Amino acid sequence: MKTIVKMILLILLAPSLITAQYTEHIQDIHKYLTYQAWELVKAQHPEVNNSVMNQRIGHWQDGNINGTGPWQKGYIVTGAYREDEEDVVYGYPFPYVSATHFWDADLGDNAGFNPPPHNRIYDNAYKKMLAYWTGKTGDRNWLEIGPFFYNLIPYYVRVKYDSLHSAYKDHSKFVVTHWLDIGNGNWYEEDPPMSLIPFLVKNSNSYSFAEGDALAKRICWEIVGRLCHLIEDSGIPAHAHNDLHLFGDYFETDYIPQVYSNYDWMDAFQQGGLVNINNKSYPHRYAIFTTNQIADRFSSDDYHGDENLYYSPAYSNENYEQQINPAYQYIASQNISTTTSPPQHAHVSANRLFVYTIRSVAGFLWYIYNKFGIVSDQTPRINGFSYNLPDQFVFNGETLELTCNASGTNLNYQWLVRVCDTSNICNSNIPGLTVTQQGNKLRIFNHGFRNNWTCLKYDSLCTSGGSNAAPDPLHLYIGVKISNLAGSDTKFYNFNSGRLVSIHPNQHLRPSPFAGCPLVLTHDGNKFVFENNILHKSEFQENKDKDITDKLVLKTLPAINPADSTVTIAVDENSIDRSYFDKFSLLSVDHPVNTNLSVTNNNDLVTFNTSQILSPGAAEISGIDVTEILQYDTTEGKSVMGFTKDYMYAKFSDGIATQDTLGIIFDASPPSKHVIPVVKDVAGELTAHDEYGGFNVVPVNFAMRQFAAPVIIPLWAGRNITLAEMYWKRDFNVSYIAVVPIKYSEFQSSEQELVSAEDIVSGNVLQLLKYEDNIHAEIDSSTSLILKFKVNCDAPQPGMKRSYVLISSGRYEKPAGFVHGYDYFGETHSDKKIENESTVELLPNVPNPFNPVTIIRFKLPEDAFAEVSVFDITGKMIAKIAEGVHIKGYHKYVLMLLHFQAGLIM
Repeated sequence: MKTIVKMILLILLAPSLITAQYTEHIQDIHKYLTYQAWELVKAQHPEVNNSVMNQRIGHWQDGNINGTGPWQKGYIVTGAYREDEEDVVYGYPFPYVSATHFWDADLGDNAGFNPPPHNRIYDNAYKKMLAYWTGKTGDRNWLEIGPFFYNLIPYYVRVKYDSLHSAYKDHSKFVVTHWLDIGNGNWYEEDPPMSLIPFLVKNSNSYSFAEGDALAKRICWEIVGRLCHLIEDSGIPAHAHNDLHLFGDYFETDYIPQVYSNYDWMDAFQQGGLVNINNKSYPHRYAIFTTNQIADRFSSDDYHGDENLYYSPAYSNENYEQQINPAYQYIASQNISTTTSPPQHAHVSANRLFVYTIRSVAGFLWYIYNKFGIVSDQTPRINGFSYNLPDQFVFNGETLELTCNASGTNLNYQWLVRVCDTSNICNSNIPGLTVTQQGNKLRIFNHGFRNNWTCLKYDSLCTSGGSNAAPDPLHLYIGVKISNLAGSDTKFYNFNSGRLVSIHPNQHLRPSPFAGCPLVLTHDGNKFVFENNILHKSEFQENKDKDITDKLVLKTLPAINPADSTVTIAVDENSIDRSYFDKFSLLSVDHPVNTNLSVTNNNDLVTFNTSQILSPGAAEISGIDVTEILQYDTTEGKSVMGFTKDYMYAKFSDGIATQDTLGIIFDASPPSKHVIPVVKDVAGELTAHDEYGGFNVVPVNFAMRQFAAPVIIPLWAGRNITLAEMYWKRDFNVSYIAVVPIKYSEFQSSEQELVSAEDIVSGNVLQLLKYEDNIHAEIDSSTSLILKFKVNCDAPQPGMKRSYVLISSGRYEKPAGFVHGYDYFGETHSDKKIENESTVELLPNVPNPFNPVTIIRFKLPEDAFAEVSVFDITGKMIAKIAEGVHIKGYHKYVLMLLHFQAGLIM
């Protein structure tokens, strides 16, 4: 007989649960309650309107977001809907999915639900709430997160996490503990546990990190909705009494589905607004317990209500009575007792209990907003732009980086690159320019723009004239639109009182602010960095009119392009000289990390250790003690300036115990007063003495580059250097002089292949520069060379570091009319004047306003002192570019306008 009773009860149980769930789903009451609760939050905290959480609520009337399984839609109301569809915590199947939605709180936190016909005890709604929040249940340390689908393939995993809010902030906190083999139906332990997103990427063959991240967000938001559902079910008297309601419940399945839409967030607002649980010690329990106890005051179909407010002393400071007592008082004032039947109390329970449920869920959502660390967007505002270049030009090899300085939160950036004006956009690729956008930064990389560009449409500033080839220069106007949930703002980069300024890519290298020709530049990944001049011994008597070989150790480590394993080096002629190059090569040199690589005065590669350098005990220049200044150290700004015919000596009292070759090391460069063209003749000569009175009989001639660089003069091995004497033949700066031991074999070098050589005006010159065949590539101040070498990307061996050496073979020629020796201010000049000054001819000059380099030419009828000055429109002299004795004939000087203010000059 008992068996028959159990079978009957089982048959009756399933239809009742189906009916109850079906009614709830048709009415979408849980979705409605959750939606109204969020509307209450928005009413009391308007800033949440501009938050990601507002985007993840979903609308209660949207059936498309219900989903056919968990974690598909990622809306909070989706989770509120689906909590009756599948049990992802305990895995209870239909029809017991909702068996964990009951809690008789009068019996304590651990009170279970034991519906017939089984003797199984189901955890209560509060314990399930904690399981969702902590990522684990009492008897197992995981939740079943699945199935979720990708390309119709179901994935089932079990995950753990320490808390929902930490997993939302850091998705790596979702850790896979088990996975299901859908082929055999067995669960397998993931040992060791692996973060969810990497697990999916590794094992699904279809998930990307971005898709995994989106899935983790969807899981978090739907769990929030499922938590809301548990609070909402606690607002049903039958759920608060552990009343199985096999045949339905009047209040839940008959009355509320007819009247629920009569109660909304405004009623909740009038009755006290959201229940703030942010300052509670047990916030989850406060939300569900207060809702449960107000529901417990009303009767259900099969149980009476009660006013028994029992809870552990551990919760005595939570002050539940603040919410419960006013509700009980109001219910009593309406003559509703604990035994009043549901049809008689339904209108009161709807007005108080249903509305309080909205208030309680609203308080929980406000708690989630704060616990998840959600930040509401503030109105975006563009405050200005930062620009990394000194002017509006983007020269060859440079990367313009424009930064939008904006206020606001969670900003999205949409950069606008307009051609010619702000109205039209150029959709065509511009050869030689690469535009990239990343957040608040826009970068334009000039990797070979040739002043050629095409565009499908022009405006009034750039007219095609029947052709789609645009004139030089190219006008680029750059703007940005920033936006977030609070609005948007759009501005174009502007300059000088709101006047829009165009940006001009330029095919040339950025003009050097100093002299030196030809100059080598290394590309560091963003720009070309000046190294030094080369062929600096071209005017030595033995080198005149001959190709020479020069070696330059690069100070800047060139950036390796990951796309083709190349480094880029430029050679620029910024003076009036003309250079002829036969070959360029690049050496990769690995040497000990505690050494420096350098080139001797004899053009040999050597290494030295700075810790072994010996500074002078005494030093003088033309009778002035400069011992302290000329010590070898890294102090910046200290130097001695000397002049032609100065005599300098340095004495060394201590010896160096070494078998290595000893040499003299010093740095030298022309004073900054020098103007172009640069002299490449002998800078001075050196005589050294040893402790035995010996010395080099023939003084050693040395040169200096345009920028301070080590000059190493090898002398001898096996004896010390006690005295070094230098006689200078040019004005100079020097900051140290010392004795240095050098090694010729403490390194490994390999030549790197020259794979590209471009004259920026005439194009490909690779075959002219790859081999030493006496066939030259020619450059002057109107062009430059861009060289690319394919390099070895393998890291140096341990204990070694890598340097690069550029080897150039070629010569240069001075222009006709240049007088050697008159290349700097302050030199004594002839006072000869031209009797008939009308015969002096200043040739016409029309500067390109978009090229800061222009050429000044003039013609003299005879040898004479000449001065060329530049004046602005007020008559103020702003530059003097030539002064000195010039011979009869034509003369040419380079004027660099880069650092002059805009305006008329003459």
